[in-house]
Amino acid sequence: MTSILAASHAVTDARQRAELYRQWHQAHHMGMTHPTFFQESGLRLSGSADRVRAAFSKATAEGRTLTSVTHEHTRLFEPFEGALIELGEESGALEQSLRLLADWFVRQHKLLLAISKQQAYPIFLLLAAAVIGPLPLLFKQREREYFWIAGLGLAAWWFLGGTIITLVSRNSALRTRFAQARLLRALTTAQEAGLPLDRTIDLAVRACANEALTAHVARIPESRRRSQSLAQTFDGCSMVTPAMLGVMKVAEQTGDYRTTLGRMAELFEDGFK
Repeated sequence: MTSILAASHAVTDARQRAELYRQWHQAHHMGMTHPTFFQESGLRLSGSADRVRAAFSKATAEGRTLTSVTHEHTRLFEPFEGALIELGEESGALEQSLRLLADWFVRQHKLLLAISKQQAYPIFLLLAAAVIGPLPLLFKQREREYFWIAGLGLAAWWFLGGTIITLVSRNSALRTRFAQARLLRALTTAQEAGLPLDRTIDLAVRACANEALTAHVARIPESRRRSQSLAQTFDGCSMVTPAMLGVMKVAEQTGDYRTTLGRMAELFEDGFK
């Protein structure tokens, strides 16, 4: 169950996380250390976005790794978010990971905002039904019953109305094309950074957060994942299309992941901008 307020906070949180990672990316690009950025950025955040900032600020000031934060506060981070932070820190491609996270949360914010606008009318109808539906009771001089029923209806609208937005957004966020884009993005980042193939696959699968993909890869022994190609590893997975397998083969043969897997990820993301 999700309240109207919680659904509104989810939209705000996506926007604030996008801004956090955007500014962090710029600071990192200019050579600013993590503790300096978090202490001097002046970011005004709220809710879980501010808790993310505070967790990173405390850890970096203590000399701890960014990955330790994502492992310690798993509920604060989405799978894609935590995996990309770990991937970037481990591979030395943190700047690229921060940029990808900023872009991804911008898309997430736009998606949630669009869904909220689409669901505004149905939610308004539920509100009207809660207030207008029991009106006949007033004409029968049953005011007490009316206020009880209307009050319960308003309470249900407030505490459950956001569930509509949440369910739609979850379905949208887990759509196959979105999961495919996240997989391709993570594979591109890890391979360009030179990570071992088995580590690349592990982080990419975590970033994708897709049950079908996770189950498929779990059935393949680690030794095989380390030695065979990406296309061989993902062949037979329901969410990986023949076109994706073909592009993986080209990427591995040419060593060009950015204009193969990266470009296909952009095409998949077109519907989420």
